[in-house]
Amino acid sequence: MSSHQLRYIAHGTTVGTNAVLQRRGVKTGLLTTRGFRDILEIRRLTRPPEMLFNPLETPPEPLIPRYLVKELDERINYRGEVIKPLNEDQVLQTVEELARQGVKSIAVCLLFSFLNPVHEQKVAQIIKNSFPGISVSLSSDVLSEIREYERASTTMINAYIAPIIQSYLETMVKEIQDLGLHKDRLYIAQSNGGLTSTTTIMKRPITALESGPAAGAVAAKLLGDILNFKNLIAFDMGGTTTKACLIIDGSPRVTLDFSVGGKTSTGRSSRGSGFPVAVPMIDLAEIGKGGGSIAWVDENQLIRVGPQSAGAVPGPACYGRGGEEPTVTDADLMLGMLNRNKPLGGEIYLNYDKAEKAVMDKIARPLGFNSIEAAAAVYKITTSNMADAVRLISVESGYDPRDFVMVCFGGAGPLHGWLIMQELKVSRMVIPKYPGLFCSLGLLAENVVHDYVRTLITEVNRADIATLDEIFHQLEEKGNEDLQADGIPESKRLFFRTLDMRYVGQLYYINTPVKEVRLNDAVQRFHRLHEHHFGHSFPENSVEIVNLRVKAVGLLPGISFRKEARGKRSPRDALSGKRKVCFPDSDLVSCWVYERSKLVAGNLIEGPAVVEQLDSTTVIPPSMVAEVDAYGNLHVQRD
Repeated sequence: MSSHQLRYIAHGTTVGTNAVLQRRGVKTGLLTTRGFRDILEIRRLTRPPEMLFNPLETPPEPLIPRYLVKELDERINYRGEVIKPLNEDQVLQTVEELARQGVKSIAVCLLFSFLNPVHEQKVAQIIKNSFPGISVSLSSDVLSEIREYERASTTMINAYIAPIIQSYLETMVKEIQDLGLHKDRLYIAQSNGGLTSTTTIMKRPITALESGPAAGAVAAKLLGDILNFKNLIAFDMGGTTTKACLIIDGSPRVTLDFSVGGKTSTGRSSRGSGFPVAVPMIDLAEIGKGGGSIAWVDENQLIRVGPQSAGAVPGPACYGRGGEEPTVTDADLMLGMLNRNKPLGGEIYLNYDKAEKAVMDKIARPLGFNSIEAAAAVYKITTSNMADAVRLISVESGYDPRDFVMVCFGGAGPLHGWLIMQELKVSRMVIPKYPGLFCSLGLLAENVVHDYVRTLITEVNRADIATLDEIFHQLEEKGNEDLQADGIPESKRLFFRTLDMRYVGQLYYINTPVKEVRLNDAVQRFHRLHEHHFGHSFPENSVEIVNLRVKAVGLLPGISFRKEARGKRSPRDALSGKRKVCFPDSDLVSCWVYERSKLVAGNLIEGPAVVEQLDSTTVIPPSMVAEVDAYGNLHVQRD
């Protein structure tokens, strides 16, 4: 394909996430209003389940240490009025002090700047004029809405990763231009399930924090549309982490309550242990368990898996690259689920003896197990933890997993999906044609998306419709400007309005769709959503609006799929051999092994069986059957 035939390039990255999780961001300072220096230390009172009953367990240290948090002598009140002007000389002296301490990026979060950003903008201008080498992130740009700690935390992370993301994208743009491609053809995936320009990401890198996992959810939605499944569980297991997301009525769930940087996990499951990120993000539960996760025995003689990972280098013990710790992949190999006589991914022959030695030395011998028992225990514990992640995004939010179809992808997802399917009593599991490449498919299905917000706290019965409509129009005009800059024609632009609503006296709110500012309809919808999420509602109580939001969508060409004619080949034509597999809680079972590339539409496989392909391996247990559909997907169901 020549460069002029290329419509655009979509790219997902975990550079920002890795910088936060590994604490490899740049040295960052924070400027805040006098009296609010400890905002990052005090945080909220929320504590995750693993910390509730352990008074010695502490949340992670802020990404910006207290000595790099400086106060500015200024004040804007709750109406957005300046009651104490900014001392510009003090700003200059304070930034000079931070510069001497080696700060490369500064987050600015001043009180009530979401109502009046004038002081933050002055601070940014001073820094850019006097210290052009220091990156600046303003809370009024990053998150212009109420809730001081969430705004400070989100701006802190944006500043912490901004220089890294900017350098990464500048290098990528240069390499694209060297190939003769125009930089405007490069889109970056965001955490909200949409694409945006490199210019937008450089300004607000926080929006790309979970761009890779979000693309997997979009791919699952696309698959559901094709197969006419509206309610899906997207289950993505890779080498270091596992992600789960719900697609409800054909749309991935989006949250404004996400956490990152906790001790064990990211997203919904780590709320209270990490740092809040209050920009719209696809609602993922993410745990630090994948194919490379290390299994170990704790002080109570219990088997634990992760969050430590062997990574790609040295990798699991069975890779034969010097790794000595037992991993989930080693357990999969010992149980016969992976092929020791065929190179993994076409590159690595797995060494059974090294896997067995690692499991025996570190797990089996200390606990008095044999090696197969230990491997089966690792497999079950890993899968059980993953099932808990699915419960977090389903049962905890009032959804029954039995009402959903599970889409399993990632290199390791199809290896473990069947046991999660059994544990949650899901009736159907779908394995995409190329599970290891499924997230990349999601990038091609995404549209350009921009999110905008404006805080306006008012009771619904006192709200001025004209004022609300004017704010929505202003946000939509901003969306038009950005989509125009993205090269999206006017005919391909869509806008969606929502209101953040709550009962008067509540702290948190529910994002509620609204059309044409029909407030009565929005209030009734809010009551129903509250009932669904919390099991009760208060129709007699007053409801107030907190924020107005607009999602601007620019439609891209997308992708289409071609149906395959029902094949004449028998599943026997895809057989490549036979081997014994140990399914947990059962003896070794002789399984037929099939080559996925030779299966055709209409082929039916009875378990127990193993289906192998270059990017993944699918395990089909006894009492289950798998059928290939017209698009090459594998549908696994109970017999």
